[in-house]
Amino acid sequence: MHKDDLNLIESNNNQAMSAGNFFGRIVLSASVRDFSRRKMKAFTPSVFLEDGDDLEEYGIKAKVIGLPGHTKGSIGIDIAGKELIVGDALMNIFRPGVSMLYNDEKAMLESAEKITRLGERTIYFGHGKPVRNRIWVRK
Repeated sequence: MHKDDLNLIESNNNQAMSAGNFFGRIVLSASVRDFSRRKMKAFTPSVFLEDGDDLEEYGIKAKVIGLPGHTKGSIGIDIAGKELIVGDALMNIFRPGVSMLYNDEKAMLESAEKITRLGERTIYFGHGKPVRNRIWVRK
């Protein structure tokens, strides 16, 4: 995990979240209720990952991509320049797009543009089926 998300181990409510549309507000409301009921066992991460870290020493040909916005420390894993695990930096709940929930909307949109610039990749979300990379932010 990224050190900027360390406070989420104690509680998912430790970073303020916003929603940009009606469906996002529904998802946020459900998430807040779920987070308040569910308790995760505390742990101490043994590795903190940052943008540009190479994961080859862990046996995988992959690099860490910093994708802040959904949370302060959101990261992605770029596997061999072909596949990208983005977690909730993007979502595919109702349709593929930028996350409906964010800690920092500007950073989230910049991260979505960063993903677009990576080019040809299969995108794996925290929610929903994978899709091909595309333009995620229309201006």
